[in-house]
Amino acid sequence: MQYPALGGEETQSRGHRKVGSANNINASSIHYHHLQQSTNDAGSWPLQDSHSTLNGHFTPIQNQREGKRKTLKVFWPTLAVVLPMTLFSAVTLGLVYGYRVNPRDERNDFLLPTNKSLLDDHYIYVNFSATRLVFITSWSSSFAPVLIGFLMVLWQAPLALQILEASQRRELGALATPYQLSLIINMATGSLSQLFAYLQYFFSHRKVKIPSVLTRTALVMSAAGLLSLAIFAADTAVHCTTKTVPYQRQIPDSEPSHTFGRGVSEECLKLDRSKNNGFPCPYYFSYDDQGSAGFRKSSAIAALRFNDTNADKITFYTDSTLPDEDLQILLPSEGSRPPQLDYSASTIGVGTKCTPMTNRCDMRINTAGTDAFFQFNCTDDFWGTLGGQGNPDLSWVTEDPDIPPFSIKDSSGSLQFGYYSDPSLTKPYNTYGIDGSMGFWYFDNSTYIRDKDLINPIPFAVAGTLSYGNSSAADALIQDGTFVRFQSGILYALNCTFATYDVTYTWANNSLQPSSTKYKRTPNGTVAEIFHGIANQVSPDYLQGALLASLQNTSAGFARTFADSHSTTAMTVIGSVLSPRRNIAQTRWEHILVARVQAASLWCLVAANMLFAGLGLGLAVRAYLASSSSAAVVEVGIKVSTAGVTAAAFAGKSKNKAIMEEGSKGRGGETVTREEDLFGETGKGERADNGVRRRVGAVRGRNGEYELVAFE
Repeated sequence: MQYPALGGEETQSRGHRKVGSANNINASSIHYHHLQQSTNDAGSWPLQDSHSTLNGHFTPIQNQREGKRKTLKVFWPTLAVVLPMTLFSAVTLGLVYGYRVNPRDERNDFLLPTNKSLLDDHYIYVNFSATRLVFITSWSSSFAPVLIGFLMVLWQAPLALQILEASQRRELGALATPYQLSLIINMATGSLSQLFAYLQYFFSHRKVKIPSVLTRTALVMSAAGLLSLAIFAADTAVHCTTKTVPYQRQIPDSEPSHTFGRGVSEECLKLDRSKNNGFPCPYYFSYDDQGSAGFRKSSAIAALRFNDTNADKITFYTDSTLPDEDLQILLPSEGSRPPQLDYSASTIGVGTKCTPMTNRCDMRINTAGTDAFFQFNCTDDFWGTLGGQGNPDLSWVTEDPDIPPFSIKDSSGSLQFGYYSDPSLTKPYNTYGIDGSMGFWYFDNSTYIRDKDLINPIPFAVAGTLSYGNSSAADALIQDGTFVRFQSGILYALNCTFATYDVTYTWANNSLQPSSTKYKRTPNGTVAEIFHGIANQVSPDYLQGALLASLQNTSAGFARTFADSHSTTAMTVIGSVLSPRRNIAQTRWEHILVARVQAASLWCLVAANMLFAGLGLGLAVRAYLASSSSAAVVEVGIKVSTAGVTAAAFAGKSKNKAIMEEGSKGRGGETVTREEDLFGETGKGERADNGVRRRVGAVRGRNGEYELVAFE
């Protein structure tokens, strides 16, 4: 067939060839073939031409090398889109979750005050510089607009396939006008400004229908632009919500080096009570020095009693599940613990529980003579007379007729107590093997209670009198009828239980953590005996405990206060013979600054990145399928580009002949698979020489307008 005559006129002047007006490049000036329907012969469509796409089928790819080149043409733009966006997301998530610190995981049961403020599930805390982190996340928003061009490169093959199919089926309405083609080509460069040009054209008063090839190109461009905008918005949100906050990091020590635990000393564990007249280790007894006796570590007892800051500290602990209500435990001195160290350790605890039993003691007042005496009879082995002076040295034997054997009366005569082996207070707890009729210093090696038979807990009873200068205070204590009122005070009796405990505790945030404290009674009475064995030596502390308890306004409060005071007294004695134990576990804390990242904005950024990469993969699949269908798809895709238009305008042969006289062949007859094939500037021979010699410039035409021309 014959191509329609090309409009325009070739002029040769001064070694240059006129190609067309710079402001009005028409189809003839750029050597595009016109496919026009003949008005006289409607049956002449499709035009019979050697071009394969106009013969009803597409020319398949002929050789492996050509197929590989087409595959690479899809592969590299796909890699340029998918790899950066995926890599940015992976790096961001790797940094965030690789350096993540979780305040909830730093401790099992407690948190430092600094970390308590971080308990917000909407944020992720990262031990990484916030400035560097947001700089890395900004890579996505910086690259996304650049990568739009690669997305549009992938769109060239599906676009070319649509043009070829519409041309074959003579769907002129599906083909673009020259101006619409210019919009397609400009959008294919990835320029967002051309998308606005399309929108202006879309909403203008046009006379031409917009073809699907233009609409789909605009949709692809819009999707790419919107995803790029979404990435920018998410990145901005990450920048705005990410901030630096203080944090305290946990550094566990695999081998605890500190010894803040407490346990019975080796000296006490090895002590043979049978060689110490039955006394426990805090008390010594010497047969060689006419029965001399005394405390081994009286200074340690005094330091604990008066809360010396350089000594260990008795700490009060309460728990509703405790059988003895309150617990006194021994902890190291405050100055010995580093402030940035948390640890778990074991120690010894003492608990005492008391309940009023005045109503079962048959309290009586004897006012005969000048002094008042008070008699009580609680059980067959706990009875006595209060008000007269006591005799602690004789109170363990029967020489004092006012108290039963093994009971103890304070020297003032206002308080009496005794320890028993049964809750009913009928069997005195005689651990020494002393015969009451033989005297206090008599020790029977055959009858003293061995360590394995010592009991824990130990029941004991207390009875006493308290005088009140303020009668209203005494009246308050007798409201529930558990204490007996006399003219200037009250009579009271308490049934108590004293026990020792093995305690495991956690020290964190410079305080004892109740939720982490575990306790159980010591397996036998060896620890309890440390105090019980010398209880008669600390009877003034019992009276002091009663005076403290008198400040309460209920009998229950009185009993609990006295019990706590008894536990403290017992711990001062027991604590004097405890020695350090290595910590069970310990953790050091250091103050650091972490980045607080809002989880929502972070995942929005990652999602936008992945959608952008997904769009690239989707276009890559379409591009590969379209390119594989025909070699013509690749060639037309190249022609429908800025390079294709430039080649059509300035790289054609002389005499205004069409560039593609051989259909799908390039300037030298080769198949066009690269943009370079259109220009003849690569390769060898005459074609390469012609391409190199030709230059594009601007000259004034005969009509006064400047025109772009090719100089040779």
